[in-house]
Amino acid sequence: MGKRVALYPGSFNPMHVGHVAIARWLVECGSFDEVRLMPSPHNPLKPSSSSPSSDWHERLEAIRQACMRNNLDIAIEDIEFRLPEPHYTYRTLEALHEREPDTAFVLVIGADNLAIIDKWYRGREILAGHEIWV
Repeated sequence: MGKRVALYPGSFNPMHVGHVAIARWLVECGSFDEVRLMPSPHNPLKPSSSSPSSDWHERLEAIRQACMRNNLDIAIEDIEFRLPEPHYTYRTLEALHEREPDTAFVLVIGADNLAIIDKWYRGREILAGHEIWV
């Protein structure tokens, strides 16, 4: 297996101190070769945002700026902005594995998401096939 990557999905709209603290801990814990924030254009389990999807460049730039301001050595994974809707984590992970077959992706989610993962598209398969950090 190649590198080990922590994949931290979320809307990050806006990115706040809690996101920064989690991202910093992931970088500093030493368990990963790389940490990637993965902003999602739209969570299929949440009501549609009032902001238009055309502002995704601005949102990605705001996330990059927040990372720089907080001295976070972290990558921004924008793959979901290039995938067809709906944006399901299972499909995103498939696309990432196709692009980087030797990378082990560790999904970082909150306890709130773990509690409803059975409502996710193929959530049980995500649990069975991926390491999850909560």
